[in-house]
Amino acid sequence: MPNVAGKAYALNVITPMKRKMARLYKLLFRVLPFFPKRLQGWIRLSSMQSAQWVILDKWVHIDASQPRESLRHAYMLFFGNVNGSGLHYMESLANAAPQAVDLFWQRQLHYPGTAPVKNFLDYFHTNQIETDHYFHIAPNATVNDLRSAKRVQANLIQLINFAESSPEAFMIQYKHTLLQLQFDLGTMGPAPATSDQGKSHD
Repeated sequence: MPNVAGKAYALNVITPMKRKMARLYKLLFRVLPFFPKRLQGWIRLSSMQSAQWVILDKWVHIDASQPRESLRHAYMLFFGNVNGSGLHYMESLANAAPQAVDLFWQRQLHYPGTAPVKNFLDYFHTNQIETDHYFHIAPNATVNDLRSAKRVQANLIQLINFAESSPEAFMIQYKHTLLQLQFDLGTMGPAPATSDQGKSHD
């Protein structure tokens, strides 16, 4: 299935902007690391694995025989790895933190805003690029799976320290560790197929 590798979904979206806006976006990307609170809307939703933005305002011309491109607009390429449907993620983000979405797309041509959500999702669906070849380092693990794995590892290391203690002390620590990790011991595997991945909803 295009865009899908296990539980991971590749969301590629390319949107046009006026060429003069490219410099503004490049400046935005330079200063945003100094204002992490502006990105909290993206970070709070646990299904986002990674997100990248690239400004395309000129094409490489590698040889004189190659025709030069003449573009009316600059473009912004967004590439995100999410768990589940990419457009469902964008819908959740638009509802939970519309300012976080507007921060990146409000200056893009024909951007309708986050409300009504149907127009917003139609905009992303129209500008989405299908990903036919998609490699993911942990395709059968969600973001929460990976966070759980780190907690399990840390707690098991602590449990090992009790290996040379008395059986009673070890059993107490074992039960405590099991109680601490009861919500982190789920199994990993492919996500169930859904018929609505990549489609927008009302």
